[in-house]
Amino acid sequence: GVGLLDHSPRRPVAALGEWLSGKELLLVLDCCERIVGPCGRLVTELLAVVPGLTVLATSREPLGSAGERCVEVPPLSAGDDGDEAVRLFHERAAAVAPDLSLDDPASAAAVAEICRRLDGIPLAVELACAQLRESTAQEITGRLASRAEDLTDDTVWPRRHRALRTTIGWSHELCAPLERLLWARLSVFRGVITAPDAEAVCAGGPLEAEAVAPALERLADQSVLRRTGNGYRMLDTLREYGAMWLAELAEDALLADRHARHFAHVAVQAYAGWLGPSQVLWYHRIADTHADLCAALDHLLAEDPEMAMEMAGCAGLFWSCCGHLHQARTYL
Repeated sequence: GVGLLDHSPRRPVAALGEWLSGKELLLVLDCCERIVGPCGRLVTELLAVVPGLTVLATSREPLGSAGERCVEVPPLSAGDDGDEAVRLFHERAAAVAPDLSLDDPASAAAVAEICRRLDGIPLAVELACAQLRESTAQEITGRLASRAEDLTDDTVWPRRHRALRTTIGWSHELCAPLERLLWARLSVFRGVITAPDAEAVCAGGPLEAEAVAPALERLADQSVLRRTGNGYRMLDTLREYGAMWLAELAEDALLADRHARHFAHVAVQAYAGWLGPSQVLWYHRIADTHADLCAALDHLLAEDPEMAMEMAGCAGLFWSCCGHLHQARTYL
């Protein structure tokens, strides 16, 4: 975020434009393809009032703003020892298995083949690298080759998509059964995932509460999750794969409801503690889980309007105090 808190009733874009006025800075907008229209309008409005602003947006399609310049980000070059994908593989390998040497000719050839098969897609390379804790580069090459044989329909899966799907599916297969179950259940989260939140939402059935924290660490070791300062995050591509399996398990409705009710309880706790000595802690807690709070509220509006009203009332104090009045207007 940009660190702006605005308590006025004006439009958030107007407040942001005023705050940015006179500044020369770079504003980064990520994953704009989800809301291309609103992002395009936001950029157009901001550039009209902030001449010193440069916007870098990542999206699968153009925003359509005046002056927009589209730069395609291709996969890393792959295949030879000096190529980008191979360099990334060596960098990640050093982090995953510091004592492993990949300098011998057989390993070097295997690494180049892995990167070629994965079309230089960084996420796919990183997922493959995570398996070096338990497999050699040659073994990884063989497994990728056998999996790729099952994905031959170019009309359904373009080459780049097939390479990524192959790696994600393979990573999924290499997870222990409880890790795969946790991966699927974690797909209901939208922001930072803490161990206590994961236990509250995901534990149940064969996955006992005390097994959740170790499984989170194992998923992070395999690059399914990314560690943050206070928890974990899951990339959208991996979340979508987990959500697919959650639906296959027929647990998607159950976990969405469990997630919503947990974060409704978090909102009630935050409301009770907001005016006490732990206000700063609750501020950071709610800020980190804001995306999950909104997802929970959206779910409850459809499934349990009474609980949604209680949750919105509790979250409204945070929205009012921390510059999120547009959320308050939307929900309240």
